[in-house]
Amino acid sequence: MLLPPLVHLVPLCLVAVAIGVVSRPDPLIRLTGGPEATPPDSSEDQDAASAAAARMQEAARVATSEPNQALGLLDEAIEKLADAPGSEDQPGRELVIDALERKGNLLQQLGRFEEALNVWTRLLELGPDAGSASPYVIARALLGRAYAVGRLGSGDEELETLHRIERDFADDPSERVRRIVDTALYKEAAAFYRTERPIEAIDSYDRLIGRLEADPTQASEELLSEALVNKAITAEAIGNLDMALEADATVVARFGDSDNSAIRLQVAIALIGRGNALTLRGDLGGAIEAYEEIERRFATSGPPAEVALALVEKAALLAKTSREPDAVRVCAQVAKRYGKSSDPELRRYVEQAQAIERACLEGDPPDRAPSE
Repeated sequence: MLLPPLVHLVPLCLVAVAIGVVSRPDPLIRLTGGPEATPPDSSEDQDAASAAAARMQEAARVATSEPNQALGLLDEAIEKLADAPGSEDQPGRELVIDALERKGNLLQQLGRFEEALNVWTRLLELGPDAGSASPYVIARALLGRAYAVGRLGSGDEELETLHRIERDFADDPSERVRRIVDTALYKEAAAFYRTERPIEAIDSYDRLIGRLEADPTQASEELLSEALVNKAITAEAIGNLDMALEADATVVARFGDSDNSAIRLQVAIALIGRGNALTLRGDLGGAIEAYEEIERRFATSGPPAEVALALVEKAALLAKTSREPDAVRVCAQVAKRYGKSSDPELRRYVEQAQAIERACLEGDPPDRAPSE
């Protein structure tokens, strides 16, 4: 079975609304520093550590504008630490680990995955000697390794590595290790979906949802809302509309009053998902209500693309149910709100609304809104 991408597939106008899982950045990437390492004791060691720290700080400053220069600075820092007499002591190892982690992150951002893989492998070798930081170092290196091998085309190894993170660290008491496990489960679910294994993807989302519900923080609530939305999308893709509707309803009920912009976006997408599922079920009236709820909640302060999409979907459904005058009014509303926008996505919605309006005025309302 060929699954659609992890986006909501709008059944009437065939417009894809991207969600977080496709482009979600790794929340654990840190180019500006990690946990503070204890400086080495001897003056010579301190000199090496100070020189390395200066290069790491400069690397963080230029990482965005001059990434290759940043890599060179990190290599210099690692070399200075390796040559220091106390490099095998605990503080020296912690500084090396921090520099290597930054280097692996930067290489992956640059798409140099084979080199990044070598860095994560080196970190895995250092992990058991990292003292109290060992679980974090190993888990973080495994997460980086999973991403690298996945991008290099080894999907099975990616899944195996992600599962190892959950297996080995699911009960770790450290918050930062727990966040890595959460991220690994999220990426595991996306990888299962990408390889057309939706049942396993849903199982991964369920395990992640269970963890996040038991450990609520603002960061975990953002991830929880995305996991629920993605579970709904996956369920819809395999025709389990009841599961999709339940997951979308949970997002709206739990997070509908949130003032967090990232969570509000997921609420809007969940309501779009509800409209999709009800349309597929044949409940066009219920679908129209779902799109109207998006407008009520977000018209003045919500994500504009989702509001525009909801209006276009509402207009298409009104035309489909022989309510052409109402459809024309909604289309005019889209043009008034977004007609002067330069955003490509909003421009597409305006064009679709205009096409629906023309068809209605010509007495030939479309059974489906025009696709891109």
